[in-house]
Amino acid sequence: MIECLFVLTVISVLYLLAIPVADNIRNRKDVNTIMDEMALRQIEAIMECDYSDYDNDEYDIHVTYNRKGNVLQADSYQVGSHNMIVSLGTGRTYVKD
Repeated sequence: MIECLFVLTVISVLYLLAIPVADNIRNRKDVNTIMDEMALRQIEAIMECDYSDYDNDEYDIHVTYNRKGNVLQADSYQVGSHNMIVSLGTGRTYVKD
């Protein structure tokens, strides 16, 4: 009986330790998805020789690309526990943990 309680306690502790790791993985997946969508908008702006906007209401992100694919205003955005930075000019996007 005591062995069963011990095993259940160990499993419960391991489960509680895994929750933050799973949340971090989900946030990182969100960041990668956002970066992919932003790159798509940048390519559209270049291909169409026109302005292209990227909007994400969930994380309050708004980025505008000009016809050369450059960003009109640099900014940083908080996506979960990650800080996503969009650089001025080239529109390079990177994540700072």
